[in-house]
Amino acid sequence: MLFAMEAKPQFSSLFGEEFTAWTIRKTDLSGARTDSLALAGDTIVDGMRYYKINSYLGPTFPSQCVRYLAEDTVHGKVWFFNAEYPEPALIMDLSLEVGDQFEVLSQFGGMFEVIATYTDPQGRYTVEFDSPIDGLSVPENFKFIEGYGPNRGIDYADGNCPSPDPYALCHYKDGLLVGHASDPVLALVCEVPTRIMPLEDTSLVKVWPNPGIDMLHIEIDVTDKLDVRVLDATGRAILTGTSPDGTLEFSTLGLAPAIYLVEVNTSAGRRTVKWMKQ
Repeated sequence: MLFAMEAKPQFSSLFGEEFTAWTIRKTDLSGARTDSLALAGDTIVDGMRYYKINSYLGPTFPSQCVRYLAEDTVHGKVWFFNAEYPEPALIMDLSLEVGDQFEVLSQFGGMFEVIATYTDPQGRYTVEFDSPIDGLSVPENFKFIEGYGPNRGIDYADGNCPSPDPYALCHYKDGLLVGHASDPVLALVCEVPTRIMPLEDTSLVKVWPNPGIDMLHIEIDVTDKLDVRVLDATGRAILTGTSPDGTLEFSTLGLAPAIYLVEVNTSAGRRTVKWMKQ
């Protein structure tokens, strides 16, 4: 299991106790826009705890880009998914050793080889690859950094978030800047305030049958108003509905076979569940 309760964390978490955020500087760095990513709560997807990450174009303008990240601090692994990448993709692995290879699926990706593992001057365990980051004035290789993540993006592009990489990141946890790439341009970028969103609470959600064919049933474990959106691979809401008593059902005969995201909103917060149409 990824999150065994008895397992003691070996690596520092990417996420702060109260908030987590990133400032993105897209390359080429000299003329790129500054965007923000901010932790907007956590949710349970297929029994795994994921952190929902919202995106903001500029300091405050919300976009339709939504990412989900999960981590295993015992082995130093991080997974990413969104509507276009419904199967979680491994985007960081601190258990790799020199000579191991790791496939990155994003625009700048490929099969990279580990050339070094070490503890950096800040005491963070680091896995370094044989791939330089393009667009930086100070040479720096692609790395996985404990408590910080990949030093070149934390997700992949999709239809709502076209080509976010390559980009450099400034990472904040609980009000502190915990790291950024070496390019001097980022020394100023990292001073840009990052939009911070409050954490969302969650409540238990049941979605059945899953996989399904002609009907989709949603139920929460309390009597509460229920707002539901069913999202396709582009993030477009193709079904919406509201219920006053915590139960809702949709006819899904008109939907194409695919994996969808069922976004459930209540007064207690939000959860997202993957649902497959056969």
